[in-house]
Amino acid sequence: MNLACHQRISEWASQRARAGSLRGELYYHGDAITFDPVRWGQPAMIVVEPDISIPDEELEFTYVRASGPGGQNVNKVNSKAAMRWPVTASLSLPDAVRARFLAKFATRITKDGELILTSQRFRDQRRNADDCLEKLRDMLLAVARPPKRRRPTRPSRAAEARRRQGKSELSQKKQGRRLPREE
Repeated sequence: MNLACHQRISEWASQRARAGSLRGELYYHGDAITFDPVRWGQPAMIVVEPDISIPDEELEFTYVRASGPGGQNVNKVNSKAAMRWPVTASLSLPDAVRARFLAKFATRITKDGELILTSQRFRDQRRNADDCLEKLRDMLLAVARPPKRRRPTRPSRAAEARRRQGKSELSQKKQGRRLPREE
């Protein structure tokens, strides 16, 4: 991005911040823009359950150019949202939930303990950022409650009898297909 583009974006962001519809700061990394936190006019916390909530300060959003169709703005707009969240360093997660999260989503967490979620479903940054947050909320809901312990059960006598009856019927059917033995 050139200097004029940076100035326009900074001017726009400061106008929006003065109007109260934009909270956070813009950071520039080459062609990528980071706005931290990015959610325009929304609460400063993701509430998953009463005891699980993630403050916006723990989330970092970066925007890059998305792949795929985009019309006239395809090579001009950074609409793909990438969200980073340090799972292992987060103080907002209870230890039991963190352990289940790390076990279930171990392949999606970096060596530094960060979860990186991306979204490019939509053509604007806000909706892609909201999509990332929705993905995170769904992942946390999946591990929020401990799984129920399986109680070992045994089949009933009637079920065992039905199984044996079915096996014997199948055996009789197959024996009927054999050629008769010559003696």
